[in-house]
Formats: sequence, structure tokens, C-alpha cells
Amino acid sequence: MYIYKIGYHSCEDSCYVELQHESKFTKEELIKIIAEVVWEEYLKLTPGEIPEICFDSFFYAFGNKSLAELLVKNCGFKAIEYTQVLSLFGWAKIMDRTHWEHDRGEELNLLTDCLEQKQNDANKNI
Repeated sequence: MYIYKIGYHSCEDSCYVELQHESKFTKEELIKIIAEVVWEEYLKLTPGEIPEICFDSFFYAFGNKSLAELLVKNCGFKAIEYTQVLSLFGWAKIMDRTHWEHDRGEELNLLTDCLEQKQNDANKNI
């Protein structure tokens, strides 16, 4: 299986989805696949004409389906099932539980616990 990260970016925002496929595609081949999906959806709205729409709108939901859903439904892509997703709040100081106290989250506090334990163990060996 090959994994593909597909998304969009702007000056203020970005969003990506990860999908897998049995075939390996170049960037150009992937763009052609997406173009075909976009074109088929456009034809359902206004035959033969591409309406004015931004890619982020199509990415999230064009009609009733997102781009990822269309790639899965029509092109043999599959959703990736994650074993774990870990996303820690990035602005808080790791070892200061009062820094960004309400935004830290349980995961960052668990990391702090682990590091404090390692520090305590290291100090015992001095």
C-alpha cells in the first residue's frame, strides 16, 4: 500500500487527508486522478462548464461528498485507520504545568510526568 497526503493551503489555513492505495502514483498522475473526480462532479452541476469554486470548498464537500470520499468511492483509495493519534499542544513549556495550563491537555501532562520520572531516576544515580 502507498500512502497519499492530499490537501490544500492558504495564507491562513490548511487541511490534509491521508489515504492509501495499492498503486503508486506520481504527483502528476495523482493530479490527473483528482482532475477526473472534479470534472465528473462539475458535470453533475453544469454540463460542460467549470463553475467558479475554490479548491478548499471542493476539498471539504462538493455536493454531498468530500474529495476524500469521492476518491474512496470512485478511485480505489482507502481510508487509513490509525492505531493512535497523538497531537500535543505546541506552545506550552513541557516542564511547566502552569504554562498554558488550560490548553495543555492530558497528553502533554503525561509527557511531563514521564520526563519528571526520568529526571528523578537520573538524580538517584548521581
